[in-house]
Amino acid sequence: MRRTVPDECDVLLREGGIAHIRPLRPDDRAQLHELVDRSSEQSAYLRFFTGGTATAHAYMDRVTTPGYPGRALVALTHGRLVAIAEYIPGDAGDAEIVILIDDEMHPHGLGTLLVEHLALNAADEGMRELIADVLTENRPMLRVLNDIGLDMLDTARLLATQPLPQGRRVAIVGNSGGPQVLAADACEQRGLLVPELAPITRGRLRAGWPARSDRP
Repeated sequence: MRRTVPDECDVLLREGGIAHIRPLRPDDRAQLHELVDRSSEQSAYLRFFTGGTATAHAYMDRVTTPGYPGRALVALTHGRLVAIAEYIPGDAGDAEIVILIDDEMHPHGLGTLLVEHLALNAADEGMRELIADVLTENRPMLRVLNDIGLDMLDTARLLATQPLPQGRRVAIVGNSGGPQVLAADACEQRGLLVPELAPITRGRLRAGWPARSDRP
């Protein structure tokens, strides 16, 4: 298969510095844990949708385990690993992208460069659609995805600019289990109520769910 981008390359950062992008290696695990330790609580929350760093450290162990299905790239500056980005191929020609960048590297355009490389690699593999679960307050990631020309979640933009809803009861609806569980946990940690939907409500949601998606 023809490669759109080389396996490894140097890229020019916004301020003129150089970063080296290459595929993830199993022996990167120690530096990945160091990346988590350098990340602020806010950065970890925006990336992993949960407080603390336990989930982030578990992710770094998982992503460096042989047989992990993701296709990950890392970026290094001066020999130090400062970012990881990956896409996880789906069953319908789609791929979910995720990224974590050293807090000190946020202003330098590295996120945009990494996502561009992920998109090219995913296209080489036959992926037709990229998906990203992004919290509405994660404006840097929204800008990254918008910068490279992806259709960036008009619904997320809408929700980010609307008044907060009244009351404490929240319904969470989606077509995959993981993000909904994380969202429910985050709501309950903040004192919100996430009631179980009544059978009649679930039936109405299933009836209106797009045929190409998994149903709730």
